[in-house]
Amino acid sequence: MAAIFKFLWVIISLCFFGYCAYFAVVNAGEIDLILLPTLPTLTVPIWLAMLLAFGAGLLIVGTAASLRLMQVQFTIRSLRKQLAKQALIKAPNDDKTGR
Repeated sequence: MAAIFKFLWVIISLCFFGYCAYFAVVNAGEIDLILLPTLPTLTVPIWLAMLLAFGAGLLIVGTAASLRLMQVQFTIRSLRKQLAKQALIKAPNDDKTGR
């Protein structure tokens, strides 16, 4: 299942970058980016602004996903520790009859 999602993201990324390449060839316009009110504006081609926005989105989503995965990994690790402790407590109490 994970391989399907990875393949899907590769396809989406390739389509997006292909569209950006087509857009860059067809449209050579420029836009002004205002990052902060106190900084001067940046004049960049439209296709570069699209690539930057896509990259920023990938970075934000990747960071959010990795934080969620770390939380799940910590939960699994703590549950495994609890299970190991329970197994150690139960082991001496077992007799040869298996009860």
